[in-house]
Amino acid sequence: MEGLLATVNELQKLINLSHVKVDISLPQIVVVGAQSAGKSSVLESIIGKDFLPRGQGIVTRMPLIIQCHNNEEEFAIFQHLPDVIIKDFAKVRDEIIAETNKNAGSKKAIVGKPILLEIYSPLVVNITLVDLPGLTKNPVGDQPRNISALIEEMVLEYIKKENAIILAISPGNNDIANSDALKIARDVDPRGERTLGVITKLDIMDKGTSAISVLLGEEYPLTHGYVGVVCRSQDDINNNVSISDHLGEEAEFFSNNPDYSQIQDQAGIPYLTQRLQEILFEKLRQTLPRIKEGIDSQLEQRNRELENYGDPISENKALQQNIIIKIVDDYSRFLEEAVEGRTDKDDTGTKIRKILFTLFEDNLKKVNPMEEITDNEILEEIGSTNGIHGTLLIPGQSFRKLSKKTIESIRVPSFKILELVKESLLTLTQKISNPYFSRFKDLHRLICEITEKIIEDKYKNTYDMIKRIFDMEKNYINIHHPDFIGGRKAIEEIEALNENQLKFQASNLRAGLFSPNQNFEGLFKPFSTGLLSSQQAPAQSSPFPNNQKTQPFGQSPANKTIAANQSELKNIVLVRILVNSYFWIARKNIGDYVPKAIISFLIHDVQESLKDLLIAELLGEKFNEKLLDEGKIIPKKRKDCKEAIALLKGAKNILRNWNISNN
Repeated sequence: MEGLLATVNELQKLINLSHVKVDISLPQIVVVGAQSAGKSSVLESIIGKDFLPRGQGIVTRMPLIIQCHNNEEEFAIFQHLPDVIIKDFAKVRDEIIAETNKNAGSKKAIVGKPILLEIYSPLVVNITLVDLPGLTKNPVGDQPRNISALIEEMVLEYIKKENAIILAISPGNNDIANSDALKIARDVDPRGERTLGVITKLDIMDKGTSAISVLLGEEYPLTHGYVGVVCRSQDDINNNVSISDHLGEEAEFFSNNPDYSQIQDQAGIPYLTQRLQEILFEKLRQTLPRIKEGIDSQLEQRNRELENYGDPISENKALQQNIIIKIVDDYSRFLEEAVEGRTDKDDTGTKIRKILFTLFEDNLKKVNPMEEITDNEILEEIGSTNGIHGTLLIPGQSFRKLSKKTIESIRVPSFKILELVKESLLTLTQKISNPYFSRFKDLHRLICEITEKIIEDKYKNTYDMIKRIFDMEKNYINIHHPDFIGGRKAIEEIEALNENQLKFQASNLRAGLFSPNQNFEGLFKPFSTGLLSSQQAPAQSSPFPNNQKTQPFGQSPANKTIAANQSELKNIVLVRILVNSYFWIARKNIGDYVPKAIISFLIHDVQESLKDLLIAELLGEKFNEKLLDEGKIIPKKRKDCKEAIALLKGAKNILRNWNISNN
């Protein structure tokens, strides 16, 4: 037991001496109690020395962490005075007062910074004790009005840790139900599993009263129970009664008192010290495996962190440029892998694919090319042409004009997907992570700026290319295309339709319900079978996609034809068929070429040129040693990380050596 407690003390000392924080929560005994409950007397009795400040009101104003080392020679060392060995314990008291006044002022304020004190003595056992300010209800003197809350907050900060053993000190001459120590302990340890109760001042209780029921756990049970103690009175201290002499008087009190003689073997300071050792040892035995795992986990994490910080940057220009080249290479490779979908760290490639091949197609489907072409516009273009004789009913120039108008209807969705792909790439540039970026913020910013400029340049090239695609489609309307509808049969079919049938077809064509997958004859099949009368519009077997249905012609003002006669109505129907037919040819071409243009001239060109352009920019006129300036934060973090690794390795070695010595 002593070996393990000494090992943990060594571990605690290592942690206390470090300037960096690591998450090694070692079991320690935290002493809590109200002012004047006897905390100082109990602590001095356990340690066997007079060394704590005394006085009226709040005396302990900073946490005091006391590491006790069983040692033949007797002396004390403060962490803030590591080279000063103090053998006169009255000077220990003076230094506690001086350090408290230095940090908390000479008034009655409290501060959370702890004083770390090591005590070496043959009178002590290997334990760590934490003395905290006494709980109080009302401010005195210059104390803040919320002093009670401030002290409670400090106490809770220590006792809420699962590895804290709470030594709750309550005076026996007060009702246990009003104990401040037990009340605050219950807040963090409601089942009383890590609280040891100490009842003081048993010797000054009113005649006829006894705390035996409390000590037996009958009133307020705790897992570790209670220990009754009798500490020196102020009169004893004034008369220089030593702690060792008083321990004899304490033993005599419990032996002779009729109420407490039954528990005399489980009362007094020696028994309390023994119980603290036992509880601390058991807690250590339970938590040591988790402590070891925590040290290993933090060591691994800190090593990764140090790797991210890298080594300090050399002043050699060639080495600096090599670092920039490596950063650029990693950056450009990640962008390419993200776009190509070769990494599970980013989904940009998936998003771009959906934009190009799903969203674009969906948006094209929403376009109705006939919506912007009115019957009046068609008749105006036909002009004075009468009848339906000839290859086209209207001059080629007029047909081209109407066809160009339908092609224009898909310009907006085409450029919209270009914009969306560009935004996806720009977003990706900001998401690319690299360990160096947290170190070299100026370099990161410049890489992002240059990459954004490259993307914008390639975007402009792609924009121009898509514009040319539209120019190509509009500059030459190829009526000889094999998919273009035409021929005498179409004209004959139209001439065979009556007025109601023509109106029905005009309505459907105007609504954009003619699919490029239909052959021309199929468009009129319902009328040529003889199954429909001249007064009916087809209700079933619709030749239009998905059996879509239209409103009866003439219900909406927008659908109302202005044709003066059946001849004009035939012209309107045929012109709409021809223009619509050519639109689908152009739509297919544009639907194919636009994604290809975006992939080739934006995505592919960015991937191909990014690395070379970045290196040329960064190592050219823009090269500056300050690009690799880490600032002040990263070097400090690297230094702290190295110290933390050294501490964790030291802790691991301490525990390993203990294992070896116990095997």
